[in-house]
Amino acid sequence: MRQVVSELSARGVRLVAPDLGIDTLAGRLVLGIIAALAEYNRESIRERSAVGIALAKDLGRRPGVDEAKFTQVKKCLERQCQCT
Repeated sequence: MRQVVSELSARGVRLVAPDLGIDTLAGRLVLGIIAALAEYNRESIRERSAVGIALAKDLGRRPGVDEAKFTQVKKCLERQCQCT
């Protein structure tokens, strides 16, 4: 997004939103703040996911796997292997 704004600014295009009181300079500032918040949010999700995965491993669980369904499928597959 920043790249698009930079390219448009280089071509002489100005962003103006009079009802919001935003021009190109303020728009870049707002865009920078939104980008920083999005980056923070992504990093926060990564950290929480890593903690959840580590906790699941410590508890002997497989992250993202429903153990009851896994066991049911495993039993079904074992029965099929015995039949052939």
